[in-house]
Amino acid sequence: MNHTMREAFNEDYTSEIKSSIYRNVDYGIMAFNKFLQGNKKFLENADKCTLTRLLSHSVNTSLFDAAYTPEAVFKAEKLSTNGFGQSIVLITTPHFVSSTGKTNSIHELPNKANYKMKLAKGNHYGDGQYFFNFDNEEISDQPYYSNIIYGYNYRSMDCTHIALIVPDEKYKSILHTVPLEAPTHLDVVPDTVSENIGIKLLTEYENIIKKVE
Repeated sequence: MNHTMREAFNEDYTSEIKSSIYRNVDYGIMAFNKFLQGNKKFLENADKCTLTRLLSHSVNTSLFDAAYTPEAVFKAEKLSTNGFGQSIVLITTPHFVSSTGKTNSIHELPNKANYKMKLAKGNHYGDGQYFFNFDNEEISDQPYYSNIIYGYNYRSMDCTHIALIVPDEKYKSILHTVPLEAPTHLDVVPDTVSENIGIKLLTEYENIIKKVE
């Protein structure tokens, strides 16, 4: 990662923002666990792919909702990635746009996807130049691209890691990794947040079942 990109990274990802990202990813995981515990019979036949999709939805919901609170320290938007109504959540700061993904370790990129490959082009030579507009399929100024990654152990139902990583422009390797640490005061996920995410998880699960049927 070159000097310019590193400066932008350090400027964008302050201690406050890193703590907020950690807290809200953790909230998403805790809300997911609470949802599983409250719907054991409902989810007893769910496969790991479905559970991973629900976990991702929970984390993204937590981050997206946090961006629209009075104390928000980052912005978020949803972008459609195809013609089937599927969308992704992007976290935005002045110089970076970030997507989320579950990984097995902090040394691993999330699974490849077309939108990630397009966004990663902003890291070409460490000088973001182009942005792919999913709605109009046009190219315009593009910020740098990073990933908010997290790990999850399905047996222990624990979060294993949360980190920020910057991929290269081809989305093949990692240029920079910053493990995130839990804030000094990390509260249990508030009931209002957990209930809100739980309702959206139930809707997401029902949509998955409908598509399977």
